[in-house]
Amino acid sequence: MKILICVFLVVATSASAQPAPKEFPPDAVPISAASLRERLANKVYRVQLADGGGWRIDYRANGYYFVNTNEGYSDTGKWTVEDGKLCSEPRKTASACNEVRAIGDPVIYLKRLNGDIIQLKPQ
Repeated sequence: MKILICVFLVVATSASAQPAPKEFPPDAVPISAASLRERLANKVYRVQLADGGGWRIDYRANGYYFVNTNEGYSDTGKWTVEDGKLCSEPRKTASACNEVRAIGDPVIYLKRLNGDIIQLKPQ
């Protein structure tokens, strides 16, 4: 009986998880480099992933950031911006520039390298 309950809980949890969107919201627009820099500098953002994971990212005005996940991973590196892009140079993984968009303020939508669209919400 215990095994049946465990299997049910796993299936129920899996069925309720929604996949991450692969497209930006239709009314989301690219963010200028100046606006993006202003939105990020000296602010902390939270990210909730579709799989239940989460991140905390602290963007410093000096161009460095710190990231921690609820799974125990942490890293630091440099961040820069371009029109419509947030670029990062972490110490532990490959550098990347990710497309970003917004609908007003304060949430930023970011397209991950795997194609998932995530929301960066200020803390």
